[in-house]
Amino acid sequence: MAYVFPILVNGLVVGGYLPFVANMQIHAWTIPAAMLSVAAGEAVAVLAVGVPLLRALRKIGMIE
Repeated sequence: MAYVFPILVNGLVVGGYLPFVANMQIHAWTIPAAMLSVAAGEAVAVLAVGVPLLRALRKIGMIE
């Protein structure tokens, strides 16, 4: 369950400031859409890449 925290934090923090940094027009849906988009990307990175990589490294004995 440790993978949930980076997904939520990146979704909220990065998704919250990204529309302002990217000079996007701010509408009622802009910030929530950015938050969901960032969280979805982070979930793919953590769950589809990070978890299998961690399991593979444990299997070959590179980490405990």
